[in-house]
Amino acid sequence: MRCKALLLGLVSLGLCLAGGQVSAQAASQAVKLPTSLKGVWYGYAGKIRVKGQRSYQIARITFKGDRITMTEYVTPKKSLKALKWQDSYVMAVHYVKKAKGVYQVKARVLNGGTLMTISRRPVKVKALGQKRSALKMTDSGSSTYAFRRPLLSHVWNEGWL
Repeated sequence: MRCKALLLGLVSLGLCLAGGQVSAQAASQAVKLPTSLKGVWYGYAGKIRVKGQRSYQIARITFKGDRITMTEYVTPKKSLKALKWQDSYVMAVHYVKKAKGVYQVKARVLNGGTLMTISRRPVKVKALGQKRSALKMTDSGSSTYAFRRPLLSHVWNEGWL
């Protein structure tokens, strides 16, 4: 599954650095994530074939005060109903506010690297013919969008999955 690359990358980063503690510098830079960004966001990971049947992959990202939970689902329904759980990963993080409207999401371990950068507030993007509120996430120069509910829009590229 394509989501596994991102999820396994996050987990392996956490495992490589496990047992460490937050450095004093990282702790002093950490800020609380705004309420408008907390909670559950969904990304469309694309179509796959499972036993000859087309299925849709959905990634759910939950931002909380001190952790991110990433969960992968599949469903054979184009309406994205009846999601079936595949994998879940949890990573302790802290957020660092950058100068101009973005937050960096960093692993909460000694020398934890930046996992992604998220926009300061949800942005409006055109999805399925309507303007919708979305969370813009950037990682290694590529951007993608997550929505408050699963949508067949803005397929995540391989860098995210």
